[in-house]
Amino acid sequence: MNEPTQWHQDREAEWETVFVTLRAEGWTVNHTGLAAPLQLEGRLPSGEAFYFRSRHDEVSLAIGGEDPSDSPAWEGRETYGTDSDASYLPGGDGLAILRRLVGGYRQG
Repeated sequence: MNEPTQWHQDREAEWETVFVTLRAEGWTVNHTGLAAPLQLEGRLPSGEAFYFRSRHDEVSLAIGGEDPSDSPAWEGRETYGTDSDASYLPGGDGLAILRRLVGGYRQG
């Protein structure tokens, strides 16, 4: 069995800190992958379903609709780095981008 690298362990720890922060704020959040692509799903504190994805050089947040990962009511995007940088998004950067995109959603 392959042991996780220190880099991978550090990245998981960063995201676990993000999950604790979001859950304390009332989010429901689960991850389906923390790398290539990074994917989170759950509910905002206000109850809307969301899907957050980070892949290649793009980060997106989809909110609402029957399935936000397929046909969201709202979607926002942000560029991150180049090539595959977003596929391995650090937790702190991910939280900042998530907050900006949610802000864009709330502003309409």
